[in-house]
Amino acid sequence: MISLPSRSASAIASLALCASLASPALAQTGDDGPPSEVRLPLAQYEALMARHRDRGGAHATWSTATLSARLPDAGGAFVALELEAEVQVMGQGSGLAEVALLPGHVVLEDARIDGAAATLVRTDGAHVAMIELNSGRHNVTLRYQVPTQPASDGATLAVVPLPPVPGARLSLSPGAVSTPPEVWPSGNVITPGQNLVVQLPSTPAVVMRWGSGQSLVRRVDYKLTISPGSDGATIAATIEVNLEGARAQVPLLPAAVALTDVTEGGRPLPTSVSAGWHRAVVTGPGRHVLTASFRTGIDRSQGQPQVTLPLAPAPILRVETVVPGNRAVTFEPSVPLEVTTVGEEPGGTTTAVGFLPPSEDVVISWTEPRTAPEEITSVNSETYQLVKIEEGVVRSRVEIRYEIIRGTLKELPIQLPDQAVLYKVSGDGIEDWRTFAATEDEPRQARVFLGSERDGSYRLELELEQVAPQTVGQPLEIPIVRPLGAAREMGVIALFDGDKVGFAEAVTEGYVKSGEDALPIDVRQKLAGDIVSQAFKHIGQPAAMRSQVAAAKTRETRFDAAIESLYTFQQNTLTVHSSVTIDVKSGRTDRIVLSLPRGVKVGSDVSAPSLKKADWVDAPAPAPGTPEPPRQDYEIVLTRALEGTFRIELSLEVILGSDLAKIALPDIQLADADVKKGDFGITADAGMEITQASLSGLRKLDVAELPNSVKLRSRREVQLGYSYSYVDEPWKLELDVRRHKTVETLTAQVQQAWVDTTIFEEGEVVYQATYLLENKDRPYLRLSLPEGSRLLGVTVAGERVEPIADESGALKIQLPKQQASFVEVAYMTKRDPLSLLSSVALEAPRPDVFQTDFQWRVRVPKDLNVFGVSTDLAELMPERWRPVPSEASSGAITVRLPPTEDYAERAFSLDVLDAGDAKALTIAVRTFGAPPWIGTLILVAAFALLALAIWRRASGRVARADRAFVMALGVGLALLVIKAIAWGVSGGEAVVVVVALLIVGLVAWMQHKSKEAA
Repeated sequence: MISLPSRSASAIASLALCASLASPALAQTGDDGPPSEVRLPLAQYEALMARHRDRGGAHATWSTATLSARLPDAGGAFVALELEAEVQVMGQGSGLAEVALLPGHVVLEDARIDGAAATLVRTDGAHVAMIELNSGRHNVTLRYQVPTQPASDGATLAVVPLPPVPGARLSLSPGAVSTPPEVWPSGNVITPGQNLVVQLPSTPAVVMRWGSGQSLVRRVDYKLTISPGSDGATIAATIEVNLEGARAQVPLLPAAVALTDVTEGGRPLPTSVSAGWHRAVVTGPGRHVLTASFRTGIDRSQGQPQVTLPLAPAPILRVETVVPGNRAVTFEPSVPLEVTTVGEEPGGTTTAVGFLPPSEDVVISWTEPRTAPEEITSVNSETYQLVKIEEGVVRSRVEIRYEIIRGTLKELPIQLPDQAVLYKVSGDGIEDWRTFAATEDEPRQARVFLGSERDGSYRLELELEQVAPQTVGQPLEIPIVRPLGAAREMGVIALFDGDKVGFAEAVTEGYVKSGEDALPIDVRQKLAGDIVSQAFKHIGQPAAMRSQVAAAKTRETRFDAAIESLYTFQQNTLTVHSSVTIDVKSGRTDRIVLSLPRGVKVGSDVSAPSLKKADWVDAPAPAPGTPEPPRQDYEIVLTRALEGTFRIELSLEVILGSDLAKIALPDIQLADADVKKGDFGITADAGMEITQASLSGLRKLDVAELPNSVKLRSRREVQLGYSYSYVDEPWKLELDVRRHKTVETLTAQVQQAWVDTTIFEEGEVVYQATYLLENKDRPYLRLSLPEGSRLLGVTVAGERVEPIADESGALKIQLPKQQASFVEVAYMTKRDPLSLLSSVALEAPRPDVFQTDFQWRVRVPKDLNVFGVSTDLAELMPERWRPVPSEASSGAITVRLPPTEDYAERAFSLDVLDAGDAKALTIAVRTFGAPPWIGTLILVAAFALLALAIWRRASGRVARADRAFVMALGVGLALLVIKAIAWGVSGGEAVVVVVALLIVGLVAWMQHKSKEAA
C-alpha cells in the first residue's frame, strides 16, 4: 500500500502508482485492455481518486492536453515527451496551491507555466508546481522522458504517466522505430501507422509498445486418423511458420479440441491457451516446423459419422483423412478429393486428401454400412380457415401449419370442397401445384409439390372462393379444407359477415364453439379490422358445416381520435396545421364531424382517403335574442365507409386583431370519438412573444418530447409543447401574445473580397474579383464596373451564370438564398499602350452590400518600373497576402495571363467598406518604361561626376566659388536620384559606387598630402 501523508498526495500518488506498478508488457493491446503484464490496480486507484475528490482546499481543473511523443533513436532508451494543457486552481483565500504534475521517477527536463519557468517542489514522490489561487487559467508546458522496458516477446514498451487531464491528443514520432507502434488505451485512432495520432480518454498513464515479433503461418498439414471400432479420431498437424522477431505465439487449434503434444524438431514447445486457442511459443527469427497432435470425438447424431475439424488461419491447408474400410468420404466445404483405397473389407483403409481454401473448419463425413430403416413419415397439422360471405360469393383464406415429426415431405395433398375454386397457393419453395377431380377412391384435392425435401415445420396458405346464394334464408354449405395424411388434425373455422349479408347461426356436429381468441395472435393481426361473428374449434377430421344467408348485422361504429397540431403565430394571423388520426375499433364510418370554435377558417387543403366532401354543417338559426353558439361543426364525408386506421389532414386560420392580450387557443374536438388524445406545439414569427397564461386538461411537455411529426412541420424552433388525453371534458389554453418591432439587419454581406488586376504593356487591364458572400434573402447582387469595361465571365458557387443589367448599366447577379457562396467576376478595360512615363488608373468593382476584409493585388510587368502609387488603401507586405481559396476558383476568366515570374506584384487592403460609399476604390500606378541599359548608363555617368567632385575636393583644388565642383556634385546626385526612382539601385550597385568613391577620394587626398610634403 502507498501512504498519503498530505491532502494533495492522493492525486500525486494516483499518478505514481499507475506508472510504478506497470511491469513489462506482453504483446497484446487494443480495446479489450492493456497488455496482460501491465496491471493497473483499479481498486486502489479509485480509492485514491475518491480521496482526491473529497479533500478540501484548492482544486485544480485541467483542460484536454496535447501530447507529443518521440520514440527512441537508434540505441536510445528513453521516450521524449512534450505535453501542453491549461489548468485553473480554485479555492478559498489567496496564496499558492500545490498542483500535482507527474510522478517523481519521471525525468522532468523542463516545466513552464505561461511561458515562464515553473516553481517546482518534490512532495510525496511527485513533481508539484506552486500556482497562485484564483488567478485564472494557466498554460502548462512539460518536457520529460520515460525509460523503455523489454517485453517478454522481444518487443519494447514504455509507460507514460500523465497529469490528471480529462483526455489528450497523442501524436507519435517513430524515431528509429520501423514497425507501427501500439497504444493502450487505444482511444479514437485518427491517423494509423508509424506516425500514429490518437485521441485518448481520461487515463493516468499511457502504455506504448513497438517492435513485437510477428509470425506468418505459411502452411498447415492435417492428418485425421479414425481408429477401427473407436468413437474418437487422432489429428496430427504439421505447421510451417516464418517468424519475424525474437518471439511469437502460433495459433494451433481452438481450445475445445484436446491437445496431446507439440514439438519442434523433437523438442517439446511451451504452450498456452489464449483467446480460446491453443498457442505454441516459438523463438528465433526464421523458418520453424511444428508438429502437434490432438484428439477429438466422432459425431453420429446425424446418422452417418462425421468429424468437425477446426482449421488454423493459413493460406495453404492440406487435410488427409484415413478411414478404416472401403468408404465414401466427403468434405464440407466441397473440394476435389484424391481418394485411395487399400486392401479389402474388413481390413482395408480409405485415404482422402484435399486442399482447402482459408476456412474456419471442415466437416469430414464417411459412410458406415447399416440396415436401411423403414421409411415412415409422420405429420401433425393445424388448420385455420377464415370464411367471409359477401354478396354472391364466399371467400376463404386457409393457413395450414405442418409439424413433421418423422421423415420428410415433398408433396402435400389437400382435400378441397366440391364447389370451391382454388386460385392462389403460397408457401416457401413451392415448385408447382395442381387440382384433381374426385374419384371413387379419392376426394377432390389439390397437390402442392415442393422443390426439395422438407423437415421440421412448414406453412402453406390457400385462397378459395365459391358462389353463394343472394337471397336471405337460402341454405349455404360452408367450404371446408382438410390436409390429407396427417396423423393428428386440429384447427379453427372462423366466419365473418360482409357489409350487406352474413351467416346465420351455423349447424355443426363435432365442433366446440369458441371466440376470436382461438385464432393465434399472428393470424388475428392479419384480420385488418374484420370482426369474427362465429368461431368453431375441431380436434380430428373437420365435419361438414351448414348455415343460411342472413341479413348483415348493423355494428355500432366506435373510434378513437388522435390529433397532432402545430400552432404558428404570425404578425396578423394564427395558422394551425393538424393531422387527425381516426382509429376505428368497431364497424365502419364514412363521415367524421369536427367541432371548431366559431370564427375559425378551414383551408382548402383538407385531405383524407376517398374524400368526397368537406364543408361546414348548416346549423339552425338561433332564436331571437339568443347568442350564437361558440362552436360550429365541420363535416368530412368519404366516398366509402372505412375501417381500421386512416388520417385526415387540414389547416385552420384565425385572424388576429390589432390589440392583443389573452388569446384562447382554438382546439379541434370530435364529439363522437370514445377517447381523444393528442400533442401540439406552438411557435411564433420573429417579433411575436407568447407566454402561457392559464391551462386546463393539458400536460406541459419539454419540446424534445414532442413527436417529430409536430416538430418537423416548422423550420422555426417550437417554443411550447403540450399533450392531452380525455373522454368528456376538452382542454383549454390561454396565451399572452405580444407584438414587438424587429430590428432590420444586413440581408447580405461580403465576408472576404479579393481583386486581382493584371496590367499589360499593350494597354489592356484584366480584373478578376472574387467575393465570399453570405446571403439571407436578397435575390440579386448589384455590381458596378468601371466605365467601358468588357465582361469576361461570372460564376456563382462554381456555376457559370448570365447576369442582367439594370437601368444604370450595373450587373445584377442572381444569388442563392440562406447560404454563403463564392461570386467570381472577370472583366477587362482598355487604354493606350504604356510608354516611357505612364500613369494607369485602376478602379475596383462596387458591390451594393457591406464589405469586410478587402484585398487588392496589382501585377505590373517587370520590364516597367513602378515609381509611384496613389491610393486610399493600406499597402500589404507580400507575406501578409491571403490567397483566394482553391474551391472559389472556377474559371470565370477567359484570358490567358502571363507567368507570375514575369510580373512584379503589389498588394493593398481595406478592413471595412460600406455599400453606401459612392466613391469607388482606386489605385493610380505610375510607371517608367526605359530599357535597363539606360539606367546603367545613368549610374555610370552619376559615378563619374561624383568621382570628379570628390577628386577635386580631396586634392584641394576647390576654390570658394568653384563652379565645376558644384555642377559635378549637383548633376551626379540628380542622376543618382533618377536612377533610384526609375530603375532602383540594387545593394550590389550601391556598394560598388560607395567603395569606388571612397577609393577615388583616398587616392586624391594622398596625392595632395604628398605634394604639400614636397
